[in-house]
Amino acid sequence: MSRPAFTLLELLLVAALLCVAAAVAVPAVTGVAKRQELMTATGDTLRFLDENRRRAVEEGAARWVRVESGGPNLIAGVVAAGIDHDVSLPEGCEFEAFDPAERLSEVVEDTAIHEYIESAWSPEATFFPDGTSTDLAFTLTGPGGRRQDLVLRGLTGRASLVRPE
Repeated sequence: MSRPAFTLLELLLVAALLCVAAAVAVPAVTGVAKRQELMTATGDTLRFLDENRRRAVEEGAARWVRVESGGPNLIAGVVAAGIDHDVSLPEGCEFEAFDPAERLSEVVEDTAIHEYIESAWSPEATFFPDGTSTDLAFTLTGPGGRRQDLVLRGLTGRASLVRPE
């Protein structure tokens, strides 16, 4: 009595189909992961800016913010004082270079910021106690070269995404 079984050809055909399905699925999954990393970095940046705006209003003192030119860091502090708030983006995400960019050693005498002193930074954006700010536009680059433009609007002091046209 013979038992029903699969032939070698049938097993090889199923294995080949699984390999093709995996080859199609892997790029789709990695693309989703890269988009998610950029979305996380964008959310972190917006929260950082909103937090510093809120602190300027609550504390009644102007606060400055800078974005690292070609790097993953944001720094902030009270105007005429040192850094008291910083955040780094997830690995693989960074801000595009600013032109012109400034070295902190050119504008700050605080030696407590040694880890940031030689990096290049955006122009200083300032949040005022009335909730307004100076304007600043910058671009975040994520894994795979994905980009997200952000803008800090002076009249409202709000940071927002710039939607592609």
